[in-house]
Amino acid sequence: MRNLLASGLISRIRFAFVVMVVAAIAGCGGGGGGGSTSTSTTCLPFSTGCSTSGSGTGGTTTASAAVTLSILSNGKATTILPSTGSVTVQALVTDTTGAVAKSKLVTFSADSTLAKFVPSTGTALTDSNGIATVSMSAASLSAAGAGIVTATATVDGTTAASGTAAFQVGAATIELGVPAITSTLPISSYGTTTITMKVKVNGVEPTEPVTVYVSSSCATQGKATLPASVQTVSGTATVTYTDKGCGTSDTVTLSAFDKSTSTVITSLTPAAANIRFVSATPSLIAIRGTAGLPDVANVVFQVVDASGNPVASKTVGFSLTSWTGGITLQEQTQAQVNALGGFVNLQTAADGTVTVSVKAGTNPASVYVNAKILATATTPELVTQSNKLVIAGGPPTQDRFSLSVGTHNIEGWDYDGVTTGLNVYAFDRVGNPVPDGTTVNFITEGAGTLSKYCSTTDATCSVNFASGERRPLNEYTAVCSNYSDATTCSTSGRVTVVAYALGEEGFDDAGGDNIYTNEVFRDLGEVFIDSNENGKWDDAVVSGGVQLSPPEQYIPLTGSLAGTSACPTPGGYANAKSKLNTCNGSWGQAQVRRDTVIVLSGSWVKHLYAMTSNLGALGSDVINALPVTLTDSFGMTRGQVPPVATPPAIDYALSCMASFAVRISDINNNPMPAGTTVSLADNNVQYSQLGTPDLVTAVATSNESVINDTIAAGGTIHTFTLKGSKCVSVPAGRINLVVATPKGNKTTIPIDVKNNL
Repeated sequence: MRNLLASGLISRIRFAFVVMVVAAIAGCGGGGGGGSTSTSTTCLPFSTGCSTSGSGTGGTTTASAAVTLSILSNGKATTILPSTGSVTVQALVTDTTGAVAKSKLVTFSADSTLAKFVPSTGTALTDSNGIATVSMSAASLSAAGAGIVTATATVDGTTAASGTAAFQVGAATIELGVPAITSTLPISSYGTTTITMKVKVNGVEPTEPVTVYVSSSCATQGKATLPASVQTVSGTATVTYTDKGCGTSDTVTLSAFDKSTSTVITSLTPAAANIRFVSATPSLIAIRGTAGLPDVANVVFQVVDASGNPVASKTVGFSLTSWTGGITLQEQTQAQVNALGGFVNLQTAADGTVTVSVKAGTNPASVYVNAKILATATTPELVTQSNKLVIAGGPPTQDRFSLSVGTHNIEGWDYDGVTTGLNVYAFDRVGNPVPDGTTVNFITEGAGTLSKYCSTTDATCSVNFASGERRPLNEYTAVCSNYSDATTCSTSGRVTVVAYALGEEGFDDAGGDNIYTNEVFRDLGEVFIDSNENGKWDDAVVSGGVQLSPPEQYIPLTGSLAGTSACPTPGGYANAKSKLNTCNGSWGQAQVRRDTVIVLSGSWVKHLYAMTSNLGALGSDVINALPVTLTDSFGMTRGQVPPVATPPAIDYALSCMASFAVRISDINNNPMPAGTTVSLADNNVQYSQLGTPDLVTAVATSNESVINDTIAAGGTIHTFTLKGSKCVSVPAGRINLVVATPKGNKTTIPIDVKNNL
């Protein structure tokens, strides 16, 4: 074929050459010519004494590059692309002179749903005859329809007109063989077997994988497992079937494209060998009628065979070890169960499980559920018992009432709507969850919670605290981390939050019977907001008839909860604070409570206290005299520079290092927001290093680089280090301390490092 194409091209080239010669000779003769408005003489390269050019309507027309496309099968032209196998696609490329174009990139393309190429890129270079070749095959066995294959090439910098050829893809003919089962039927309970099936495409085994889809009724019910689909290998589909308690005939269907076939697998029914307790949910229930707390438990058992596989459709009989207070089993009373022969009979599900319900009576109790399978001719009697099921319940007790905060120091002084979570956990006196729906109330001295209360589920509930007004400002009594150091005190931006709920006072259960019998208890009085965080309720401060500060807010008690007796020493009851002389002196109901502090931190550093003497006087607010100066602290005794003529065996130049520490706080002398980063930047602290003519930058490191969750008045302490190596001068220059809050607000504090050595 290539020889034929080549000979044809050579003939065309020779013809074109003759035409060109004739035209050139005519041009050299001058004169005439078919409509030119101006004429000129054009000479062939081998002509002498002639060199002219011309233009006009009668001028020469330039030919275009061309691509000629052919589809071949076994060397013969075709338009059919078989569903299996491939055809050859050839593109002949010629340039603007009609000559074959060698070593040119040709790109082939077609509808990807119909055809694909080898190579997959669909590209090839033209050979010495100007021909580029690729292989084309059907995109898949399911591909069908007609399409166009296109080839394009770039010749002499110009994209040639594309060549095209039409083709047709015929749908494959699929044949499914008879499925074969490798094991003897029936298979054992929970046994495995294999199904094989031959697949032919167009009468032959396919070289490419064919997808075979698999299904069965038992698999749909979860009583058998098999793959949803498999791929053929050398024309054979292999399916693994595993019984999961089907215990009967199961029709397995295999399908590919529009063809399907089926076979039947039978399996033996599993025999019960064991019955086991699985779970009791919940394992602790409330006395019947307790608000919000479940009084029904679902107790689950499972029947399995000798291999531990589940056994379905097995009858299990249930009974109780106790019927105290009117406990019911599957909504049947003791008398009703006795009338049924002493058992409530239920059948296992497909996974071998069976569930029976137990509803609490009116008294606290502990009970077990018995489960039994009667003996048969081939199996013995099977008996088991559940774990203990406890019937109890109670209100929250102070000893088991807690309050936690997601983040204490939020960026809420300058921004409204910054939130943090408040989480309450509440349990009764023996550690059981309080009834679902127990109400927990919240009060604050400023800003506030987005909900006034929350209701417990599984012993817990949550609300969000949000920054806003009012923001505590210039309160009369300061809160200090160290009351002997005024720089650690704050009077603004600190919000006390109290969570409280109706519960009971704690007591020491000396009798171990979960009943209060004149034992030691911890009295609770009225709830109050400890605004100044001193652990006790403070009345108004009045001087000269002027109220300097209001009394701390409290929640008055009425009825049997009210009292005038002394309350425990402030802070002595695990942070459960009571207003002075409001306890009633007897054990019983009370408002259980916890409080916490949320700091509305500012977004910029206002105070920078020196914590090392090389920054100035200890505890001084050095930010008031920027830049901060770091002096004379590199602890270096200047190393001796060795003589050049007799270098010593060791290096006498010393490393040099300076550390300094600062305490950072916001506008109210509170800690910066949690998540604030503290770092050194723009380091220009330099020194002379032994063996190096150029100045070297000291290495700057920072500890405590992130401000964590804290309520510490006075702020947080951060330590920094500047270090040189082989120093022959003391580092000096400027470096910046950068404090960046979570909202992107930055405070930059310049620090001048002085060389005083």
